[in-house]
Amino acid sequence: MPKETALDFYNSDLIPIDSSRSYPNTISRDDPLEMILFDETLFLSNVIKQIEGEVFERRKLGEDIEEELLSKIGAYRKSLASISHFAPGYKLGVDRTRIHYEQQIDALEKELRNERLNRLMEMTKFRRELVDFVREYQSLTRTHRLLSDGKPVYDIYVPSE
Repeated sequence: MPKETALDFYNSDLIPIDSSRSYPNTISRDDPLEMILFDETLFLSNVIKQIEGEVFERRKLGEDIEEELLSKIGAYRKSLASISHFAPGYKLGVDRTRIHYEQQIDALEKELRNERLNRLMEMTKFRRELVDFVREYQSLTRTHRLLSDGKPVYDIYVPSE
């Protein structure tokens, strides 16, 4: 299997880039360095937007999972409350049901803790990646501004709120 090159990654389905795009009026077609800086800036902008989308999707998925687990925990607690008026040892079937409900609640609470921990770890990873890409993006735009001799620089990335 051949090694994936940077160009293959650049053209992959991960980040759709329109190869037939036109450059903004502020980009000189006579200056290859300016076109390269613009392409890199556009690429980083797309990567940043993609990571922001992944953060949003993961947050939404985590909230949905958490809501489902809390709903199940609530249902088991309600069922447990319905048999709480029976004293332990009153009836073997009620005791088994109580133990089953308590085990289910414990398992669901453990799953909820694991989901929250996993989401926190994934969000931390996303934030680190995002910071790295934003730094690189800012560095490229600064370089572009320095090389543009006072011409306005096309700023592609607009952070989401």
